[in-house]
Amino acid sequence: MIGIARNSVSQHYREKQRDKHTFDDRLVEKIAQAHNEVADELADRMAALNICIQKLNHRGQNIIGLRYTRNMTPPAIAKQLGITATAATSLLHRIRTKLRQCIEQEITKEGRQ
Repeated sequence: MIGIARNSVSQHYREKQRDKHTFDDRLVEKIAQAHNEVADELADRMAALNICIQKLNHRGQNIIGLRYTRNMTPPAIAKQLGITATAATSLLHRIRTKLRQCIEQEITKEGRQ
């Protein structure tokens, strides 16, 4: 029995050495710390995004909803709206640019207060 147990333990350590996903405690702590920092920033950006989507006109909100809630492609959005695929792509680009600028303004505003 002792021989079998010794072999099992030896096999476990051999397999563990081949596993490239073994991290030491310091690395795990650094990863957790980085995650917490990013999570806070992401939460702030998501809150700003929600505010900025509400600031869009009805058509902009509709287009963003079609693209990201219903996962429609620009050609499918174009068909739904009765416009060309190029026009739909252009609209999405302009809306994303507005949202990006608005998010940055909201984040800056929150940082001042």
